Amino acid sequence: MSWALIRLQRFATLDTRSPGDLSRLQLIATLEAAAHTAETHRAVPRLTSWIRRIAAVLRRRWPDADQDFSDSARFPPYRARH
Repeated sequence: MSWALIRLQRFATLDTRSPGDLSRLQLIATLEAAAHTAETHRAVPRLTSWIRRIAAVLRRRWPDADQDFSDSARFPPYRARH
């Protein structure tokens, strides 16, 4: 959760970027992954709820970043670089 909050500090910079910038997707994905992990472990429920609301607000603010991250064809699983 702390990493998600640190990444959220980039909002002002990302907000000025043009639609389609992948950094916006990355921020939303980071927020949602942190919230999902916290929910799984039943940790910091109020902060988790707030992070979920922020991610939803960003999806509305940046329609280009309102993507379905579960689409494995569009977003394949992470693979380490070699």
